[in-house]
Amino acid sequence: MRKTAIHAALLLGLLISATALADAPTPVQYLGGHAVYGEPMAPGGAPLPLAQVLARYESFDASKPMLVSGKIGKVCQKQGCWMMLTDEGIGARVRFGDHAFAIPTDSSGKAVVLGALRAVEMSERDAKHMAADGGGDPRSVKGPQQEWELMATSVLIMADR
Repeated sequence: MRKTAIHAALLLGLLISATALADAPTPVQYLGGHAVYGEPMAPGGAPLPLAQVLARYESFDASKPMLVSGKIGKVCQKQGCWMMLTDEGIGARVRFGDHAFAIPTDSSGKAVVLGALRAVEMSERDAKHMAADGGGDPRSVKGPQQEWELMATSVLIMADR
């Protein structure tokens, strides 16, 4: 009887693991050994650190995608449909189109994003939603929120090792 319970528990664990793996986002390519999500990213061109881009925001054509680098902060814990990119204490929310792709919810480390940058005002309702999905307390959000947003087509993740 005890062996049967152990076998059942092991089988259940394997089934849960397989289901979780089936739902995990799959990289579209590997570039320099690093996973890329969204559209394939062509090698070339050095990414600019996020802090440098934000300091010189007015000099960039916001309608054109650019390569921006930083560290992964929070990631949407529901679906991996957005992340925060940080650099020198400032950040930008990286969105992946209208849920066009996702990244693993446990992503960490440095990242390079190909996307268009813009300043946005998020409604209090949307900001509370983002806070909850990022594992934060939505009650801490008061009023509309100003933030930087990178609308990404590709994200390369240099995972912590």
